[in-house]
Amino acid sequence: GHIDAVQADRVFGWAARRMQPPDARPLQVTLEVNGQTVAVAPADAMRPDLVSHGAHPTGEAGFLFRLQGATLLQAGDEIRVYAGEHREELNGSPWRYASETTG
Repeated sequence: GHIDAVQADRVFGWAARRMQPPDARPLQVTLEVNGQTVAVAPADAMRPDLVSHGAHPTGEAGFLFRLQGATLLQAGDEIRVYAGEHREELNGSPWRYASETTG
């Protein structure tokens, strides 16, 4: 899996097991900000690009965490995303958030 992008109000990417069969249950992904769990969700959103790149058989492996209020990201926040019961850290994690105005 991979963290594709981080914005102040969202974190998105994809997570799947290697050689995952089409009928497998989606992985649960956990979002941590500065060492605190802020959200857990299934990686089950459709991502056609994963099929075309051979990363997932159905493409249903995307995740999107929407953040609001106190969970909105601030410059310098450290974002980590883990997948599955063994908490495997995704590629691109950790991600140090820089505000969108500073890049």
